[in-house]
Amino acid sequence: IMNAGEICRYLYVIESGGAWKFYTNNGIKIPTDFAFTKEIIFSFQSYTTQSPSIEYIQTLEDSYIQQIEYGVFEEFRQKYPILSQLDTLFLEYQILRLE
Repeated sequence: IMNAGEICRYLYVIESGGAWKFYTNNGIKIPTDFAFTKEIIFSFQSYTTQSPSIEYIQTLEDSYIQQIEYGVFEEFRQKYPILSQLDTLFLEYQILRLE
């Protein structure tokens, strides 16, 4: 889905299947997150800063994934303030999952 060095320009919504996020250290894959059906996965730092990611995102199996583009989501957040509230809740949820 995404390679290290790329800018994460999408939120990936897993409709079915699963994906994982990882970085490499001396050729060893170090997992940082897993997501499955009805969950979202993205490179948090890269997405929020729009800078190159150190992480990869790969599917774990045959999966159906939709993507929401960064710019489109930002436009909708400005147009529909409720999305900003939902985005804040989502970010809090992501932080809790990572802990």
